[in-house]
Amino acid sequence: MTQALRALALQPSDASPLPSPHGAAILLLHLGGTLLVARLAHWPPLLMISAVLGMLALSTDISLARHPSPVTFHASRLTPLALAYLVAALRLLIAFTVRVRGAGIGSLLVPQPWGDWLNLDWAFAFGAIWAVAIRLPALWRGTAATLALSALAFGWSGYVYFHSAPSGVTGSDPYAYVQMGVDLAERGTLLHSFPLASVARDLGLPIYPMMHIGYRVPIAPSTLSATVWPPGFSVLLAVAYRAFGERGLYLLNPILGLAALGATVWLALVLFRDHPRRWAIGALAALWLATSLEQTTRLLVPLADIAGQLFTTMVLALTLWVAPLSRSRSLRTGRAEGGPGLRAFLSGLTFGWAYFVRYTQLLLAPAILYLAFAGIPDRRRRLIFLLSFGVCSLVVAIPDLWYALFRMEAIPAMAVLMAREFFAPREFLWALPFVGLGLAAMWRGYRRELIALCLGFGPLILFHLPYPYLRLRDLLPLFPALALIGSLGAIEAIRRLMARGVGMRIAAVALIVAAPLARWESAWPLARGFFTFGFLFPEQRAALGHLADLTPPDAVIAASLNSGAVELYARRATVRPASWNESEFDSFLSAMRAARREVYLLADGVELEPAVARLRASGRLTEVATLPGVYFQREGGSQNMDLKLYRIEAMIQPAE
Repeated sequence: MTQALRALALQPSDASPLPSPHGAAILLLHLGGTLLVARLAHWPPLLMISAVLGMLALSTDISLARHPSPVTFHASRLTPLALAYLVAALRLLIAFTVRVRGAGIGSLLVPQPWGDWLNLDWAFAFGAIWAVAIRLPALWRGTAATLALSALAFGWSGYVYFHSAPSGVTGSDPYAYVQMGVDLAERGTLLHSFPLASVARDLGLPIYPMMHIGYRVPIAPSTLSATVWPPGFSVLLAVAYRAFGERGLYLLNPILGLAALGATVWLALVLFRDHPRRWAIGALAALWLATSLEQTTRLLVPLADIAGQLFTTMVLALTLWVAPLSRSRSLRTGRAEGGPGLRAFLSGLTFGWAYFVRYTQLLLAPAILYLAFAGIPDRRRRLIFLLSFGVCSLVVAIPDLWYALFRMEAIPAMAVLMAREFFAPREFLWALPFVGLGLAAMWRGYRRELIALCLGFGPLILFHLPYPYLRLRDLLPLFPALALIGSLGAIEAIRRLMARGVGMRIAAVALIVAAPLARWESAWPLARGFFTFGFLFPEQRAALGHLADLTPPDAVIAASLNSGAVELYARRATVRPASWNESEFDSFLSAMRAARREVYLLADGVELEPAVARLRASGRLTEVATLPGVYFQREGGSQNMDLKLYRIEAMIQPAE
């Protein structure tokens, strides 16, 4: 028992391995337990064989120089697998109990929620990883853990991001960002043309229904319109579109998502540059981001949130590279003394892009100024940095927008909402104790770095709270820093536990193995794909393109939030009649009839139901096709369902 406990605590044992007969007997027990787990979990034969071979490799030492027995068995190395055997026994007990009570279905099924709680796959993975840690030499364990965390973070995110990338976009901002990028790539301008706006002007109708959601009403006599969103991300989309075609539009964010994970690791290296476990801190933070539901959801469609996060993280990392706050004299007087010009140029350029992508990132300026004065003591070098940084920032981003949608009374509600979303179980709830430990550790050893982070993200949070439409995605730039602080706290907690007795060491090892697995398990459903606002599946994207085959080239298609996607993929003019009253819509229909242009209606949202009912009641609708698509609710929700495409056959003349 003592030998098993010391093995669990990753402490070397002076006890000799069991003699071959005894070791082989215990190994047979482990073999039986593993086969039971494999049977109950319905593992395929290849996985079962791999588990058995891995168990033999972990527990067996072979030395031809050893006599009389060259083979020795270290059964204590397999002790962590006992958890999987215990889970298997509990599942059998529950299944038999259910059958005895007559509620069974004739098999060893375990009712919920016990089936999810007693997951054999995760229990065996937990034990296997712990057994590998026991088998590894002590000097390799830290490096192996860091490499494993990094491989899991980047491998998992790479698979999920690219596997789940959309085939098209719809809605408001996902579509608008793409449309700006396409317009810039094809026509050299971020403005979009709405020819029907002139028709509305001539008829004296409101022009807004001619525009896609998110586009401003053009100033007469122009029909060109800009969106309400910053253009920086769409510039990147234009580059991706020119380089890789339409698919590049949807793969840009997965690439930026991986880059954001890399930038998070880099920020860990410069933020904790004298910490012996800085690589592990960065890898753990990257895994936390890679398994965040909000992070993954917001990068699957072309939104600017991940680009803003990436550039924000890079600004801080680059500035800390130029102006290190490390306590180590060698680090502060070494490479950092090589002249800040180029690095200041890169830092300023990145800051400009952060603003160009999301205007609110201008609020990082206090942190940059603090780092310049605290990290560059030489006045000449500091002046060079500030001048280079400022000039490069202004070159990229000249302030051109001011929000007018802020209300001070929204602060309490937004604070409660953000706290609830930030500390949801699949975000930062379980990391909250480690964030607290990390803040305490930074206050003791990295106080100036903590002040810089507070100066950078504090104004950003306070600025957003009065915004009544604030969502968690608006605070995504904060995620890497918060993940790094929590990772520092986790590393510090593990370090303290490992310095204590056997029991505390076992608890620390269990935490090291269980925390990443639990986080990964919570994100596992993402691997099967999912739907989010603005996301189009292949069949939905194909259906929108098929509208070009179902309608004449000069047709007008009435729709709701799919109007932009209809124009983008079918190249048909669109209108959103729900924003008109009945007489205004009838006036437009009469004008289109006079111009010999057919008008169709895609029933893609709740807001169109009154118009559909009115036209159907008067016999003016002819069904043309049923297409897979996205149906929009009134409060911004959406669902995947078949949409009806109608042709409006008869027009009503406007009342005199």
